[in-house]
Amino acid sequence: MIIRKYYAAVSNILNPAENLYLIEFDTFEECIQYKPGQFLHLSIDKNYTGIDQWPESRCFSIFPSENPGKISIVYSVKGNYTMNMRDSLTIGSYVWIKLPYGNLFTEVQNKQDCVFIAGGTGISPFMSLFCHSTFYTYLNPSIYLGLKSSKYDIYSSMIKNAFEKNKIPLENYLLYHEDNEGLLNINEIFAKHGQNKDYFISGPPEMILKFVSLLRSNGVNDKYIHFDKWD
Repeated sequence: MIIRKYYAAVSNILNPAENLYLIEFDTFEECIQYKPGQFLHLSIDKNYTGIDQWPESRCFSIFPSENPGKISIVYSVKGNYTMNMRDSLTIGSYVWIKLPYGNLFTEVQNKQDCVFIAGGTGISPFMSLFCHSTFYTYLNPSIYLGLKSSKYDIYSSMIKNAFEKNKIPLENYLLYHEDNEGLLNINEIFAKHGQNKDYFISGPPEMILKFVSLLRSNGVNDKYIHFDKWD
């Protein structure tokens, strides 16, 4: 796919829980081309003209939107850039977006019994797959999602709808709230699924590093471990 830049307007902002935001951008295009699991670069630099060197930006996974001409992201406030997003972006604000990037799902060979593990907003790249027409090709997937608390769960209804649509058992979706069930336990997940399954991991960098390391130490080949590599 060709990387394109869009001058886009903020068309909607939701703040369902503390420091959690879902933003929708109107690109003024009939359709935006991207594949499940891909991400974008977002710049909120008001001085950028579109022809200068690309300004400071941040990467965000593309969250599924019902409108083909709009692009959505989900983010949590963690650091100066996302603080500036929270404080400066309002409905009608203009931003620059560059996309698509990434190949998280394009090189998967075996789609049987895949294991998806996500922490917090790290579920975003998986959501774009779960809500996509190609999700039916993933046979008997399992999803593990860890959230701070039930207040941060804006995903379960979409996931359950995708499971029901694709005749996936709902017991394959396991939701953990840190304030009740504790953190995701990669050793328990591995013990259930073993070495020869494809593992997809998305979440905070420290979580990815820890989980990837533990899977490797348990003999999982790198070809079965998938996570975003943002450049």
